[in-house]
Amino acid sequence: ATARLPVLELAMPALRRMDGGAYAAFRELVEAVREADGRTTLREWTLQRFLRVHLKEAFAAQPARSRRRRLKELHPQAALLLSLLAHAGERDADRARSCYAAGASELGITLPITARGRMGLKGLDAALDALAELRPLQMPKLLKAMARTVAADGRVDAEEAELLRTIADVLGCPMPPLAAPGRA
Repeated sequence: ATARLPVLELAMPALRRMDGGAYAAFRELVEAVREADGRTTLREWTLQRFLRVHLKEAFAAQPARSRRRRLKELHPQAALLLSLLAHAGERDADRARSCYAAGASELGITLPITARGRMGLKGLDAALDALAELRPLQMPKLLKAMARTVAADGRVDAEEAELLRTIADVLGCPMPPLAAPGRA
């Protein structure tokens, strides 16, 4: 699990050199793999999102992200993201709420945790798109809240570390690998 993101990062230069037809075929293949079993796992979603963000730069003429939004106006989106991170690390609802509360307090969010079953991938995509527009100097505060959420239970496993790093990268703030997944 700890090698997935680094391997994907190493593959990026080669993937960016594909021609338009190869990129379209690759995109369809990634989608087919994600849909093969009829459901999308959190790992599949985050890795697909990572690919989409990094390859869009190479294959779509998109204007640069506008970074003008304030964190305070994006509390619902931040709450959804912190809920995702809390549930990813904890199966127990009470412990997930505790982890969420740790991150939410970092941002002054008073919204309750979103229940595991109420988080849809489209809503998460929309939340990430909105949060990617944060003012640059407000992004570290969000990253700190994300890290606090993940580490609130005293441990960070490889899956949580990969999820945290991938989301940070998608938001335009790559994080170095954590020293050793395990204890926070």
